[in-house]
Amino acid sequence: MATELRKTLVLVVVAFFGVAGCASHTRKVAPTIQAYSAGERILAAQEALELQADHPAGDNDRLLYLLESGQILTVTGQIDKARDVLDEAAAITRPYLDEKSEASVSQAAAATLLNPTVTVYVGTSYDRVMLSTLQAMTSLQASDPARARVELNQAALWQQDAVLNNAGRIEKAQQEIASKNPSRSRAPSGVQSGLNAEYDSIQNLQGYSGYVNPYTEHLSGVFRLSLGTAADAGKSVALFRRAADVLDGIAREAVLTDVARAQHAASGRPVAPATYVYFLRGLAPKRQQFKLRVPIPFRENNQTRVIYIAAAFPKLVVRPDYGMSLAVEGAGQSVEICNMDGIVAQTFKDQLPLVITQSLVSAAAKGAAQYGLSKLGAAGNLAGILLTEISTSADLRSWETLPKAIRYVRVDTPSDGRIVLTSPSGKEVAQVQVEPGRDNIVWITLPSSLASPMVTKAVL
Repeated sequence: MATELRKTLVLVVVAFFGVAGCASHTRKVAPTIQAYSAGERILAAQEALELQADHPAGDNDRLLYLLESGQILTVTGQIDKARDVLDEAAAITRPYLDEKSEASVSQAAAATLLNPTVTVYVGTSYDRVMLSTLQAMTSLQASDPARARVELNQAALWQQDAVLNNAGRIEKAQQEIASKNPSRSRAPSGVQSGLNAEYDSIQNLQGYSGYVNPYTEHLSGVFRLSLGTAADAGKSVALFRRAADVLDGIAREAVLTDVARAQHAASGRPVAPATYVYFLRGLAPKRQQFKLRVPIPFRENNQTRVIYIAAAFPKLVVRPDYGMSLAVEGAGQSVEICNMDGIVAQTFKDQLPLVITQSLVSAAAKGAAQYGLSKLGAAGNLAGILLTEISTSADLRSWETLPKAIRYVRVDTPSDGRIVLTSPSGKEVAQVQVEPGRDNIVWITLPSSLASPMVTKAVL
């Protein structure tokens, strides 16, 4: 028995250094988010690149930090660096487009029996769409339309993949886990009440039907229309309409005017050069952990003994700061064409049944281990408790530098090329010089109300 106890204590030590010894993602990324949110662009880029360097090729979290770096480098105008970083991220995700399973059997087992933070981060469906969209943005800024076309087509493929495969993958994984321990994969009533209370706040957050990202569709439409051929203008009609179809109110009406312009061009009639201004505001939701105690019953000497095991769950926390509200002088009201909060929440809710099932089955497995260790006496019972607490953690990894929401306004390109950004009171905040007589895109990134506008642009 002493030998068994020694082995158990060794396992506790291994778990401590292998799981708890690694700083959590939220602690690691916090300085980067803080600098980025405050508009300290040089520091934010430096912090992001250092995080990326700390997670070299082969690291479980490498993709996540490439995405954070790529976002910051793109919106701060460091295009060459951004393209290198985003290309590496795309190389990691590309095999998951119909070719490679998102979770191996060993990965699923590790996520369930230990905790999901030991698995490889492979990205969400919206990660992949936004990754390809960012690559298109950097290509447009680098005057590389051929590459931009490729990346926007890739974004469309990722959206199709989400529609065709997302639900099936998640449901299959959940069924496989639940089938191995059906009685332990359902939440007891007390636990379910706790889950309902924690997740009530996100129930009203909705994404878009068909996993459409209307910003990506709209940007694709702008790009196609700028190419100047009737065939491309026809493609842009479909892309603008696809964006309009998932919007409502004034946003839908605004995008329908883009549909009309594209139809005009598709019929062979000229359209005036336009400048499209996108406001990328705020930061996407972050994840926080909460724990609930799950009762695990055992039969002992014809009696039922219940022990309570901690199960960890992630919850989505929406950031309230939308960033500074800006307008373009002489233009109409900008409209929200993409609510990333809703897109993130939609994917989170899709995955939630699987996450809850994994946590419950994991709690049952750890409960069985703790119960067995308790048979070794007080020391064994303590070792079991330590092992359970140390190894219980929710997966809090997410792409945090994505915008909270994206607004848009279109103006005729000024003859002097001068775009003036104004505050709600009409006061001039900044000027952007665009190319007269050409189509242009301007991206204004405002991660918080503390940050000054970060401006990038492209001539089409």
